[in-house]
Amino acid sequence: MKRITSILLLLLCLVGILSAQAPLRSGKPLMSSDPEGLAPLGILQAVASLPVGAAYLSPEAVNPSLFLLARVGTPGSRGLYVSTLSGTRKAGGELVFEQPKKIKPYWGKPSAMPAYGCLFNYKGGVLSLWAENKDHLTLASYHPDTRELSRVASVEVEGLSGILSLSATELEDGSLCVTALCSDGSKYRADRAKDESWYDGAMIYKGDLSKGGIRRMILKDPLKGGSFKEASPASFIIAPTGAVRLQDGFMGADGYLVVNRFGTLGWQDASDPALPRGWVRNEALDQILYPANGAKMVLIPFRSGEKVIVMGGEGPLVSCRFEGMGNGPILSEPSTVLVRNGALYTGSLGVPDVADWDGDGVLDIICGNSEGRLLWFRNTGSNEAPAFSSFAEPFCCDGDPVCIRPGYIGVQGPFEAIWGYLCPTVFDWNRDGLPDIVFSDARGRLEVMLNLGDPSHTALRKPFALTQDGLEIKGLWRVKPAVVRIHEKVCLVNMDGDGALHLWWKVDETSLQDGGPLLHRDGRPITAHSSSVGRDGNLGRVKINLFDWDGDGDLDLILGTPQTSCLPHPDGGIPNGPVLKQLMLQVFYLENVAGPREEPRFADPVGFKVNGEDLNLGVHANAPVPCMLGPVSSGANLLVGCESGRLFWIARKDLQPFTIKERYKK
Repeated sequence: MKRITSILLLLLCLVGILSAQAPLRSGKPLMSSDPEGLAPLGILQAVASLPVGAAYLSPEAVNPSLFLLARVGTPGSRGLYVSTLSGTRKAGGELVFEQPKKIKPYWGKPSAMPAYGCLFNYKGGVLSLWAENKDHLTLASYHPDTRELSRVASVEVEGLSGILSLSATELEDGSLCVTALCSDGSKYRADRAKDESWYDGAMIYKGDLSKGGIRRMILKDPLKGGSFKEASPASFIIAPTGAVRLQDGFMGADGYLVVNRFGTLGWQDASDPALPRGWVRNEALDQILYPANGAKMVLIPFRSGEKVIVMGGEGPLVSCRFEGMGNGPILSEPSTVLVRNGALYTGSLGVPDVADWDGDGVLDIICGNSEGRLLWFRNTGSNEAPAFSSFAEPFCCDGDPVCIRPGYIGVQGPFEAIWGYLCPTVFDWNRDGLPDIVFSDARGRLEVMLNLGDPSHTALRKPFALTQDGLEIKGLWRVKPAVVRIHEKVCLVNMDGDGALHLWWKVDETSLQDGGPLLHRDGRPITAHSSSVGRDGNLGRVKINLFDWDGDGDLDLILGTPQTSCLPHPDGGIPNGPVLKQLMLQVFYLENVAGPREEPRFADPVGFKVNGEDLNLGVHANAPVPCMLGPVSSGANLLVGCESGRLFWIARKDLQPFTIKERYKK
């Protein structure tokens, strides 16, 4: 009897595992394998899902709805969306929303979208305000039945300039409090010649670290307009991005929450702009931070009286409950906002690699992102039918989650301080049988994190830099290096300062020997940038893989690029976005035409269509990795990370090549 019971329990477990598997769909993102079908909420192909309002769609509505704005992403993703709260997650209590639905806005095309706006409840309905310019706001009404946003009136205002965000709250007396976050007017970008740095000889930034503050307007009648008055100093906080008013008579709160592009939250009491700034902390009195760049925020005023702040930028949407007051608000720790039937989310600009990290015989996904974090999506299925954990596990180093960031000295200035752009490659660097992490990032350094644990327990060591003759090796930023073993020698390919793919040979654990640039079959170095893209942030970004794609025994190149790249030479190639103006999958195959030797040469790049069509995953950069996930009878498939933080699996049989000549004829 016990044996029968054990077998039944095993079968039930297997059924549970199988039911949680999300089938691979070629050309589509990997979906959640969570038992409840949950994953982080977001607009599928948007770089950031910005919260711009929360409201009950009718007086009878049980749950509030969240409004999200997608400003950057693929053309079809840009726009305004609504998503209604459906409940909370059983395991952790996180807010769970339904799939976002697109709204038909009054502005028509996404190119005409106002820069800033907000949606809110007012006198039983749902209104919105949109910043068209400093002299007027557009008042628009939202119609839940048709999901349309219609223009009501142009509202004249005064005292509004340098706007960064808007929010609005109906007060107890029926008036409307409009909060505008505004810059102080200083110029962040320094004037400089094309080939000069943003920094002087002492590495001090030459531009201004712009600041901002809060303006407030109280409207008895929104149609009549009014004047914005100072609610905080113009220099309230460096680089602010979002603000809301928080009022709670029972808790004694009346003021403004502000978040800046570094994720710092500040507090300004509403009673007097001259009062010193407060800080936003958790119950342990540690400072609350949003984990990524460029957050906007909204307040969800639940009918129960509970108040929840939702923040979102180039990272996950998170929620924090208002718990009370100290020297500023006390909030709960940020909790990821979830959606039903969602796709896996890496954080924006995910860069995946595929390897069996824990030695269980199935391939996992190890991924970096724009936050500079290193994540593990564990495969609880098989290689042919994988089931990846919907909630990525962060890798830790010396007990703290890995988070690589440039800080003050950044390629595009100090406002890039928390964009780490971690690009990892999994490889057993010290040959101890455990996978290690070789990576580059926003700083353009080549570094290694050794795994000093065991297959059941990861213990990453603090990163160390790879050197040549004792000097750190420096390349272009945001490049994923390729690392392979050739004839018992370890080969690493990175991108050098000339924009060329560059070969290095491992000498010992910390040092490399220069092997020169990788060469095209015409004898010239393979480079990836046209002179028309300028310098700074447009350079680099290439994701490099050495892999026997055609099965002939030698190592070919599989590359992912930004749209501004131009392979194999700046004077002609693909994708060459500035010239071709075409949106496509920026993934390329360069055949090794020199055979299995240590001095390879490569043919012209061949691009890929998917099922005969160009697949657009965004222009910032695509991050491919050949993988043995799914059916592999025809060879390896592709897994591609993209700017929206989604992971697209593409079956090899659905990839159709195109040449440089074919692309220029199009």
